[in-house]
Amino acid sequence: MTNTPQSPLNAACASAKGPYFTRVFNGSVEGEGPLSVLNVAVNDLFDVRGHITHTGSEVRKNTLPALKDAEAVAHLRGAGVGFFSHANMTEFAYSGLGLNPHNGTPLTPLREGCIAVDSTSAVASDVARGVASIALGRAKAPRRGFLPSFAGCSA
Repeated sequence: MTNTPQSPLNAACASAKGPYFTRVFNGSVEGEGPLSVLNVAVNDLFDVRGHITHTGSEVRKNTLPALKDAEAVAHLRGAGVGFFSHANMTEFAYSGLGLNPHNGTPLTPLREGCIAVDSTSAVASDVARGVASIALGRAKAPRRGFLPSFAGCSA
């Protein structure tokens, strides 16, 4: 099998499962660019064109899909990154614990049965588990880098 930019994206989609993901996009790599061999897990806080941004909440499950990408998503797409999922997060990014009563709570790959901590825990855990090449999340300073380390990933 030839390793194309689509290959890592297909592999990521095949291994994506809850409670780390609120949905898998099953999309395709749209173009060539310096990052075209990478796939990204996107925090469910960022709009991805054609998909509903739930922000970890059931309240938004019936909202319309995003008409355009968030700016950060658009830049990554322009660099050739493949988008494969919206990653689970705390409801409305309102907790530092990473808990989500609707979609489940992401666990850290560092210690069995332990939570990954923080609203960006799933994307960090996705990278640490090798499911995603890179992650698009958000962190508030001064926590940036500290909490993703609980998920086995440094920011």
